[in-house]
Amino acid sequence: MTIYLSYEITPDEHALVREKLLARKAVLQVGMPTLCDAIIKTAKSVNEDVVFPDGRRGIHADCLTPRDLQNLKDLKRTTLPKLWPIIIYLAVVSDSPGNLPF
Repeated sequence: MTIYLSYEITPDEHALVREKLLARKAVLQVGMPTLCDAIIKTAKSVNEDVVFPDGRRGIHADCLTPRDLQNLKDLKRTTLPKLWPIIIYLAVVSDSPGNLPF
């Protein structure tokens, strides 16, 4: 599965990432540290399948912290490099990854 990432994100897309992540967290019934660990491990496992518009592959998934997830939950704007591992995670665990706008 190839995952395409963008260098930009709209406020609506940002809200969609937040909504899907919080829904997934509720289903798993885990805390932010456990969820963060799962996101990083998942993003790293498919890192070679991540492609950007300019052809660059992969991301640095280690930049994500539980605090970043809490900030996202608290409606604080999260930088795009911190969202990329979350977007990858949601694409992998989603029943229908085509629903993500990325």
